[in-house]
Amino acid sequence: AAEVDLSSLFKDAVTATEEAAEAQASDTAEAALNEARADAIQVIKAAKAAVKNAKVEAEEAREEARVAVKAAKAEVAKAEAAMEVAKAEAAEARIAARQAQAQAMEAVQAELSAAKKAKTEANAATQAARVLIQEAHSEAAEAMKTAKAAAEAAKAEAAE
Repeated sequence: AAEVDLSSLFKDAVTATEEAAEAQASDTAEAALNEARADAIQVIKAAKAAVKNAKVEAEEAREEARVAVKAAKAEVAKAEAAMEVAKAEAAEARIAARQAQAQAMEAVQAELSAAKKAKTEANAATQAARVLIQEAHSEAAEAMKTAKAAAEAAKAEAAE
């Protein structure tokens, strides 16, 4: 009976040891599980924070892009306005150049007309002077004839 009790005690001890080992293993597993849970919670919190930061950064980047687009649009509008002003000024300059050219042509035409008129007047004056010179020659010739005739008559009278 003492042997059986020993054997039975041994079996009980082995069973108790196995149960203790199982319990210890269970406790270790539970601790590992709890630690893994805590780690997972930390990872999830870090991921949530990273997502939140990424959202904030993305919104900031979107806002910066909006501001940059607005500024670019304003610059484009300024450039377009300046181009319109330049086009208008160029058109005005072309009109002024055409007007100046037309005025210059008119002035040249007026000078040409005046020169032609002066030439015509000079020709007419030259012609009139020639006529006057011709008349003066004729009158002088007449006067010479008359003077010769008077001289002849005076000689004749003196001779008588």
